[in-house]
Amino acid sequence: MPHLDVDDQRAVLQAIGQIGKASTLDEFAQLACRELYRLVPGVWASYNETNLLTARTAAFVWPERAADWFDKNVRVFARYAHQNPLVRHISEDGESDVRTLLDLDPEQTFQQTELFRDYYAPIGVRSQAAFGLPAPSGVVIALVVNRDGADFSARDRRVMNELRLHLSNIYRMVAASEQARGVSTAVELDGWETILIADDGTVIESTPAAEEIGRQIGAELRVGDSVLGTSLWEQPSPAAPGDEWWSVKRVSSTSVALEENAFDATLTVNPVGPHVLLLRPAHSVTVESAMRLGLTRRQAEVALLIVGGATNIQIARTLHIAPGTARKHVETLMAVLSVSSRAAAAVAVMRGR
Repeated sequence: MPHLDVDDQRAVLQAIGQIGKASTLDEFAQLACRELYRLVPGVWASYNETNLLTARTAAFVWPERAADWFDKNVRVFARYAHQNPLVRHISEDGESDVRTLLDLDPEQTFQQTELFRDYYAPIGVRSQAAFGLPAPSGVVIALVVNRDGADFSARDRRVMNELRLHLSNIYRMVAASEQARGVSTAVELDGWETILIADDGTVIESTPAAEEIGRQIGAELRVGDSVLGTSLWEQPSPAAPGDEWWSVKRVSSTSVALEENAFDATLTVNPVGPHVLLLRPAHSVTVESAMRLGLTRRQAEVALLIVGGATNIQIARTLHIAPGTARKHVETLMAVLSVSSRAAAAVAVMRGR
């Protein structure tokens, strides 16, 4: 960090260490706002996700007194967010260096807009500095410091730019991790067992349940076994003349649905492996089958975990919700199923009635 003095270097490293502890996007937003507010003080610091196409927004704001204002006026912000020069800049340029309102609006015409008049002015915000984080097209994700008039110094910009470089990477890792957990949870809740297969057909990761299913259908699915030559491993079309079917040169994924001795199997062949084989009993309880009993999707997810013997705390941990929320879901689904115990709920879900 050649442009920061020793104290700022130490402070930025400390902030990165704290934010790096985040395991969810909610935690990332909270930690990033608090650390940014500590390093570059203002009226408030915020993490904003704004969809310019649907005029919807979500945010974490720090400190809490400012969060109350945002909660009461979020619809105003969402409706007029496109009027903010910083929002437009980040939408067009993405992850660029830190910019301020004065950088983009030296004539301060922004102060004539509905967004400034109805949202920023009443709480005393006159200047902003912001930088963008990775986001899909049409969506702006940004970290912002709001001030009551004082512009941002060269030191403020250096600190925010140094943070930006690291926070973009942390954000990507947390977002990818959260997405992976969601996929894993969805697969688990739908009763699938996951087997990872190397590019040469060798099993590199399996589960005891998957191994048992393999034995029932005549396929060895222990780590180190090969699925080549079994009905579970179908040969996709070559990517190009001369390519072998298992080649890493494949440029697209292929899913093959199979039925084998009352078991369902789905094979996804990835371009560079590992390939994913999913197995489950053909008539296993799924989220969809539980929903047919009148449960919402979330209640159905909870019901499947009850079938597996999960406690409220385990349900909360798996679904990333509070234990109290898990308890309420259990109580509600039991009422929907007209049962008085968790065991009876599990039986009702397994029987499909």
